[in-house]
Amino acid sequence: MSRFCVVALCAVTWFGCSGSTQEQGEIPIGIILPSTGSSSATGTNQLQGATLAVEEINAAGGVLGKKLKILYRDDTSTASAAPALAVELIDAGVPAILGSGPSSITLAIAPLTADAGVVQISGSSTSPAISLFPSGGYLFRTVPADSFQGTLLASRAYTTHGFRNVGVVYVNSAYGTGLAANFKEAFTAAGGTINAGAYVQYTAGQREADYTTLLNGVFAASATKLDAILLVATVGDGTSIFKAYVDNIQSTQPNTFWLFTDSTSVADFVTGVGASAFTASNHEGTKPSSPNNDDFSKFSAAYNTRFGSAPGSFAANAYDAMYLIALGLEKGKSATGSALKDGILGVTATGSAFSATQFSEAISAIKAGTTIDYRGASGACNFAPNATSGTNDLADGIYDIWQVQGGTVTVTVPAVSVK
Repeated sequence: MSRFCVVALCAVTWFGCSGSTQEQGEIPIGIILPSTGSSSATGTNQLQGATLAVEEINAAGGVLGKKLKILYRDDTSTASAAPALAVELIDAGVPAILGSGPSSITLAIAPLTADAGVVQISGSSTSPAISLFPSGGYLFRTVPADSFQGTLLASRAYTTHGFRNVGVVYVNSAYGTGLAANFKEAFTAAGGTINAGAYVQYTAGQREADYTTLLNGVFAASATKLDAILLVATVGDGTSIFKAYVDNIQSTQPNTFWLFTDSTSVADFVTGVGASAFTASNHEGTKPSSPNNDDFSKFSAAYNTRFGSAPGSFAANAYDAMYLIALGLEKGKSATGSALKDGILGVTATGSAFSATQFSEAISAIKAGTTIDYRGASGACNFAPNATSGTNDLADGIYDIWQVQGGTVTVTVPAVSVK
């Protein structure tokens, strides 16, 4: 979705940018996601997934006798911009905010939502730091924490590929520092080596020449040839960093394997670097898995019909987040954050299973006092609240291994479970 489309939709249809009140017969739901900036690709995927959910929910009659109305704000992929947007939405009376995409932005908003008693639920923020934030139960995410992804990446590097000497380049953010640290801990515990000078934090938004200098330092820091480099970056920066290797370093440091993460598992990364950069390599990445089942297939078909493309990364997670908000509101019997946080846990408990396509039936079951278990397009939404912080994480992680094949991000090993 282009920036123009976001503005146009904001003016005429479902974004409701001027605000909304529950007294008008609608329940406002806030969304803070990037449609501009370095994380715009995954932000747009989620925005579209959430939009589809709201349209389906409203077509089925809404919740608590009211329709949902999206109040959308673009955080521009910038953590400093997000708190003011959260205050706007809290003042508008939202019981929940879906967002953000980047972990650093989710954490920038979290103190405000927790203090206000507003549920915050992210479909893509994966930093382990989120698990430890003292949210009082008001913070959820429908994507697994990077403690799982770091473990999987380390296993792929050390066990699957037999790498023993790797470098790590990571963004200075909650997402980057958390995932890099988890990978380092698991890889070195297995017996691998990461030299100090090859474990490098980068500054966002630099020129390709600057990233070339940084990468030359990573290679120079290793006494023996690097087997691989793990890149933990936003799409925009990741494109520039990998291009710096391909354009300026690959000729002198050939055959270096690159490990990527979920944030670069999008078409913008491939087109930005150029598909030819991947044709002679086996570089691979990890990303949270979408289940190969009927629930995901139905979501994918509906998404394609609505937006004219297959769902991108985290679209299903945001779609599920919105359905959890809707079902949680009905379970809590009130359009307030305090009722909603308990309501979400109440619709993901052991009970009768319902998917998004069974929304009306799920609402009827809730009204009848039946315990339900929402089964999402992104997988089972089984939460394990942190005993200290109260933050609600998924209980386990399921990931796909992906490569770029034929110019397209392609899943090569699906649904790897990580405990």
